[in-house]
Amino acid sequence: RCPEMFDGQVTTIERTVSVVPRERWMRIGLVVARLTGSKYFSAHCAAWLEQRSISPAAVIAGSEGAEDGPEDTEDACLRFTRDLTLHSHKISERRIDELRQAGLSDGAILDVAYVAGVMNGMVRLATALEPLEGAAPA
Repeated sequence: RCPEMFDGQVTTIERTVSVVPRERWMRIGLVVARLTGSKYFSAHCAAWLEQRSISPAAVIAGSEGAEDGPEDTEDACLRFTRDLTLHSHKISERRIDELRQAGLSDGAILDVAYVAGVMNGMVRLATALEPLEGAAPA
C-alpha cells in the first residue's frame, strides 16, 4: 500500500489535469476507495479532506444521492464517479447531460472521468499487491 505510489499518481494528475481542484480529486478518491473496499486509500483521502474541514461522510452521502437531478456540481461529479466505478458500461448520454446541467464543460467532464479512472486503477493495483506486503523476498 505504498504511499509513494499514491503521492506520485496525485502529482501526475496534478500536472496532467490542472483544472480539476485538488479537493475534487480527493473526494473522487474517497468515493472510489470506499466502493472498492480500500481501507488504505479511504483513510488517506478522508484524512486529507478532514484537514481541510471537509466531511468524508458528506462526500459519501453526496455520491449516494438521488439520481433525479444534481443538487450541486460536486454531488453530480461524485455520482458520476460512483457509476464509473461500479458499472462504467452503463454510462449513458443522460449521465453526461446531468454533468452538463450541473455546469461542467465537456472538457471538465473528461477531467473528472480521467481522475476517477486513475484513482480506480491505483486502488485496484494497491489491493492486488496487498498479499505481497510482508512477504519474504524471493
